[in-house]
Amino acid sequence: MTNSTNHGNSNQDTPESLAANNEHLAKRCNVVQVTNISPQATRDQIKSLMGYLGHIDELVIYPNNINTDPPPSSLVAYIRYNERENALLSLHLNNTVLLDRALIVLPVLSNKIPDEAYAMKVMCPEHTSAGVFPKTADWPLDVISMVVGKMGEQQIITVDPKLSSEHAYPPLPPTTDPNRIEEIRRTVLVTGLESNTTPQQVISYFEPDLEVKFARMATGDGGRIGCFVEFSCQTSIAKALAMSGGVINDGPAVVQHATCAIIKPATMYGVDPKTSFFTESAPGSRQAGRSSSRRSRSRSSRRSRHSERRRSRSRHSHRRRSSRSRSRSRRSSRDRDRDRDRDRKRIAEAAEEAKNEASEEKTEAQQQQEPQAEAKVEATESANDSSMDTS
Repeated sequence: MTNSTNHGNSNQDTPESLAANNEHLAKRCNVVQVTNISPQATRDQIKSLMGYLGHIDELVIYPNNINTDPPPSSLVAYIRYNERENALLSLHLNNTVLLDRALIVLPVLSNKIPDEAYAMKVMCPEHTSAGVFPKTADWPLDVISMVVGKMGEQQIITVDPKLSSEHAYPPLPPTTDPNRIEEIRRTVLVTGLESNTTPQQVISYFEPDLEVKFARMATGDGGRIGCFVEFSCQTSIAKALAMSGGVINDGPAVVQHATCAIIKPATMYGVDPKTSFFTESAPGSRQAGRSSSRRSRSRSSRRSRHSERRRSRSRHSHRRRSSRSRSRSRRSSRDRDRDRDRDRKRIAEAAEEAKNEASEEKTEAQQQQEPQAEAKVEATESANDSSMDTS
């Protein structure tokens, strides 16, 4: 990776400076932009929703004339709040559904309401799906990616108002990994190169004005040579596209948007660009020259450590096996004891139940015999009474 400080260019954008600038701009803005508004939404509806968060000083809706043929796909509103805190709070209304569409709420970095021409650049197409892909802290606040189109015809588009129509981002398939979209959108493809062109020559073409994060050579159909270049910041894309038409290694360089991200190897440093077509440091540098000896020493040290680990494992394997066998025997004996206790408990419970049933049957038999005994006593008494009367 080439660092901008190595070239003494203090005006070069870095992810850290852009992230800090985004936070600063978002806090000082009191103008917000609301896109993906349904054409059926009225001015009062928009003002009622957005005005719930605070007093609105100014509300401008584009296009000025919606009675056109064909009608506009959506509306764009610019709202100036009285307090900056209310504007910052309104950003939480992003993805709020108004009528049949999810709103996209962003801060206006210039803190001024733009004209209609700018609004037409950021106007959402028809059938824009709800939601915008999340952005990292250093990503420009006015550059958004979203899914548009009917079901089965969807695609991902990225809107950057700083790019002209001829340099607009190409659409991506809807199956693109959301985590790779930002990588793709800050990557360009340089074509028209000679077969002996190296990645370092391509990097030197863009630096020191732009900070290159990764570069990788590629071969297309017919043996054509190209180079994918990923920049550290998305703001470098417009400048890189403007550099199309220059000369790299006696070949005309054509710079265009990439539609895929660079596949990065697991090891980022010390890779020879002549064999892997990948670089993060200048080829032939002292760091790259020492990498092979360091790798050989690291391999030998790894082998020695590996052999020592194997010997230590062999010494302790028998101990571990014996300890495991003892623990298994102890567990099995405990299991047998628990089984015996359960059997004894079941036998005792069954005997108790049998005893209770026998006592209940004996009680019922006694209850049945009591009426018979009483009847027998009564018969005996009556017989005695009759005999006494006879006498």
